[in-house]
Amino acid sequence: MFFQNPENEVELFALTDYNKPTYILLNWNNRLNDVLTFAHEAGHGINNELVKKSQTLLILEHQLQPEVASTFMEDFVLQRLLSNADDKLKLSI
Repeated sequence: MFFQNPENEVELFALTDYNKPTYILLNWNNRLNDVLTFAHEAGHGINNELVKKSQTLLILEHQLQPEVASTFMEDFVLQRLLSNADDKLKLSI
């Protein structure tokens, strides 16, 4: 679900409850930063769902491991965008 709020920079976070699905909530302003932030939070969401299936709640709250997953997703999306971009677009990114 996308919420557009032109007054704010991108606001987004992954909301996780150990016994419920993970939700990703965001404001969307149709910019590259929105895409990368969404990818970052999607990494958190994927990580949270996988951890819930295999670990305890204590692991879910540890911050280093989820940042690896979210940073990976952010870089993955950026590399994918760059691989399909022409030189002018690459310079603008």
